[in-house]
Amino acid sequence: MAMHVILIVEVEGLKSKEAFEKHLKKEGFTPIAGEEFAYEGDTSTHLF
Repeated sequence: MAMHVILIVEVEGLKSKEAFEKHLKKEGFTPIAGEEFAYEGDTSTHLF
């Protein structure tokens, strides 16, 4: 069962935002337009 999630992260000491977002894209998350470090996607992983 997949669910749509919004991921908001607080980032400290990030060396490459591009590499970070490339990894998130690979995991199925895309940036939310107009929001910094906010992403959305579908997952079947439990987030509890």
